[in-house]
Amino acid sequence: MKDSLATIHELRIENNWRIDNGEDSFVVPFPSTYPFTLVFHGHSKFEYGHYGIHLGQEDRLTFLGDPEQEIKAYFIDCRLNSPTKGKRLIYTLHPSSEFCLCIPPGVAHAFDGLENIYTLNTYKLYLPDPDKWLSGETNWNLENDVINLPMDVSDDQLNFFEPNSCEASAVFYELIRTHQKENLPKIDSEYPFTEDLEFNDGSSARLMFRKTELRKNVFPEWESIEGIRDLGWQRHLIYWSGDESGFIPFLDSSAFYVVDHGVASYTHDAFGIHLSQQDRLTFVGDPDQTVTLYLVDCRENSPTKHKEVKIEFKPSPLRFLVIPTGVAHRFENLHKVYTINRPNIYSDNIEEYEPGNDVIDWDIDNKNYPVYQVSEQAANEDFYRLQAQSQQSLMSQPPTHSTPIVISTIDEDGNDVKVAFRKSE
Repeated sequence: MKDSLATIHELRIENNWRIDNGEDSFVVPFPSTYPFTLVFHGHSKFEYGHYGIHLGQEDRLTFLGDPEQEIKAYFIDCRLNSPTKGKRLIYTLHPSSEFCLCIPPGVAHAFDGLENIYTLNTYKLYLPDPDKWLSGETNWNLENDVINLPMDVSDDQLNFFEPNSCEASAVFYELIRTHQKENLPKIDSEYPFTEDLEFNDGSSARLMFRKTELRKNVFPEWESIEGIRDLGWQRHLIYWSGDESGFIPFLDSSAFYVVDHGVASYTHDAFGIHLSQQDRLTFVGDPDQTVTLYLVDCRENSPTKHKEVKIEFKPSPLRFLVIPTGVAHRFENLHKVYTINRPNIYSDNIEEYEPGNDVIDWDIDNKNYPVYQVSEQAANEDFYRLQAQSQQSLMSQPPTHSTPIVISTIDEDGNDVKVAFRKSE
């Protein structure tokens, strides 16, 4: 099936780099500090009803959901100078964390069958040729970088476009991050629909339609979980696109990863304790799956030290769970669920921080809970950039091991040490 994508130049599937996490579970790291978007499509039958074209954005879509569900994708190459100009393609795929569908700027696309599917878009941005942009020959701007076509558009009705060709710099992504943080909370309308009109005098105009948005996120901005200090749910910022669908921008600057827990039974057999990582977990997947979470506060100076908490919840893209550093946690019934974790890092010795060693596994039957000192010193932007670069270097090679099991013990000289066990591929 991948070969059929060659019908349209540069339309392609890329494999995601994944680490074995046991059974049919995988950890999928995304070594980028740039913004990305999670798109949710609701639970009712979902069809776009029109094509969408970006001139300044390459969509990079990882589909998360039931691997048996069929998604139908429709494409038209609307690039003026493409060797496959005007070509059409209908392509069938299934959700999987294994791959990413890459749609170049200027290729019209639409999907059917996205209900209960969550799309992770780690997009790339492109800018116009500077000379054409400055001269006004190109009037592109990011605010209206969407062109819609009816699904029944005929070949003789197609318009062709010159997509942007200059890859955006890190500075531009920072501008996008700042702009969205400032402006998305003020938006009171849904994601726009556009229509191009041509007038009798030969001129044309692109009209943009926005439906006033009356829905709000049903969750409070912050909801503490009683029993453990600083543990709680935080509401996501949402840009609605329909009655049950919308876009969630992830605007923090740390690298992130997805854990695909598979469809076989998935339950942690030990507590995990991060000493430097504050987990910020968004849960998506089967909306009827009830997840159970057990937590124990193992922070030395916490007023809730060694307090135990149990909660149950169902996956929702509308909020994320904040688990402070030093709080032990383990999950039951995570199969059919994906977690998206864009964590914050805290360390007094950030140069010595090693992600693979920042977790301690604690036997669930051992009630003699440990106590740890945790830092309140937040990592800076430079650290996150270096961390992403390090991960990119690692991912240039095939994965050779699984996620580790780390235990805390005492060596022959009485020193506290951590020992990591990894299964080789």
